[in-house]
Amino acid sequence: MSDEAPEVPAGQGKALVDTVGHRVGYAIFRVLTERPASAKELADLLSQPRSTVGDQLRKLIAGGLVESAGEEVRRGTTERFYRVAPTSRWLDDDATSRLDSQEKRATALRVAREALADTTLALRSDRLDQRDDWCVASSRIAVDPQGWKELAEIHRRAAEEVERVRDKSAARLDQGGDEPLRAISWLMLLELPED
Repeated sequence: MSDEAPEVPAGQGKALVDTVGHRVGYAIFRVLTERPASAKELADLLSQPRSTVGDQLRKLIAGGLVESAGEEVRRGTTERFYRVAPTSRWLDDDATSRLDSQEKRATALRVAREALADTTLALRSDRLDQRDDWCVASSRIAVDPQGWKELAEIHRRAAEEVERVRDKSAARLDQGGDEPLRAISWLMLLELPED
């Protein structure tokens, strides 16, 4: 397995933007980033009709964001499982540069709302005091255009490192032994308005 990030297929960035813009599609995508699941499991977990989940899964597959993770016979029927495709990544410059200002704002707000919800869930849980090796960081700084580009590159590299750790952990977890630790890692670089 190569440590290089896989090339993102053309059109996948647009599919990811569309997914983020759809409440159920984004919820399905987020579940599948953690683990494979069947349409039935997704419908039950998200309290959505199977038809809605099926429609969104078809769109995610067509956009190259989700792929088959195999089949399993359960109670006399074959259940298909899905997972996020290895090339499904974050919203990059190529995808976001094609959005108008309203689409950019709506996309950023959807992701920020999810970040806030996940952060609130993590902070309110009893898990926070179970580990000493967690991290919270926030930096309000002023940079020049070159500094902005450097920060954007740092965030991209950090996102790639998060994916690398995810993939290597998945391989180790597949071999059995340790129980998975659910984690959330948010990286955001946003320009603040003038005071």
